[in-house]
Amino acid sequence: MDVGAFVISTESLMEPIIDVLMPAYNGARFLASMLDSILEQKGAAVRLHVRDDGSSDATPMILERYARQHARIQTQCGPRLGVVGNVNALMTHSSQGESAYFALADQDDIWFANKLEQQYCLMCRLEQQHGKECPILLYSDAHCIDENGRTVTPSFLHQMGIPRGWGQTLRQSLVMSPALGCTCMGNAALRRLALPLPQGENIFMHDWWLLLVACCFGVARCMPEPLVAYRQHSANVLGIPKKRGLRQMLLDSQKNAQRTQEQAAEFFKRYADRMDTAQREIVQGWAQMPYAPRIHRLWRCWRSGFGKPGMRWLTT
Repeated sequence: MDVGAFVISTESLMEPIIDVLMPAYNGARFLASMLDSILEQKGAAVRLHVRDDGSSDATPMILERYARQHARIQTQCGPRLGVVGNVNALMTHSSQGESAYFALADQDDIWFANKLEQQYCLMCRLEQQHGKECPILLYSDAHCIDENGRTVTPSFLHQMGIPRGWGQTLRQSLVMSPALGCTCMGNAALRRLALPLPQGENIFMHDWWLLLVACCFGVARCMPEPLVAYRQHSANVLGIPKKRGLRQMLLDSQKNAQRTQEQAAEFFKRYADRMDTAQREIVQGWAQMPYAPRIHRLWRCWRSGFGKPGMRWLTT
């Protein structure tokens, strides 16, 4: 059924309270412009939660100044938890409020003014279709910019060779995530089921974990138009990969595949009792891939449909 065919009541389109969760760490250079873009969102009542992870630059002072000027900003400080731990603390803290929705934000990007409004409209349609107890994750494409705000590429997904709609099934999302955290919005059901986020090396990244939960137990949807200016600079944790030689690309691909397989094993450990038989087979199939001889891994990938867009054999 076409999601767009659903009629949304006037009441459901009243400005919602959306928890925006921003982990911060030594982000003073671009922080103010990002905060401004969040506070200037149209069609949503933003409640911004920021947790500084022990910055040594001017980040805490910038946050303190904004918090004094805007009652909608709540700040926390340290101790150092790392990216995933920081997001876990923010998600856990925000879950105690009345907001039914949360959005993830990075400290160095710029949100388009209609980002939350567009995502909330689609979220309402999907909750009408699937119910509010269905875990839902929305994410979008991103317009990539450099340190000076100049366009790097108008489409992150196109630059990465990811087709529209790819990555919204459990099998695909185990291998590669197209969901940039800075574009993501989730509902309360997703937050409840995903928490607490696993810590340590067995999770690739928090946004990827949220995608797995949504693909396995609910709905994940990609909004193909860019809703964020995604800044690429030297301090990015992740982003568009730098140019590499073929050998390095193969080594990196193998290392990343192993990390996704460790993440799949952690996911199976957490949720096996909630999965149906087919889901258990898919997750176990990817988690156990490293234990098979290489020729068997190639055969299993082909037979089971595991592979990245255009890079089917590099995932093993």
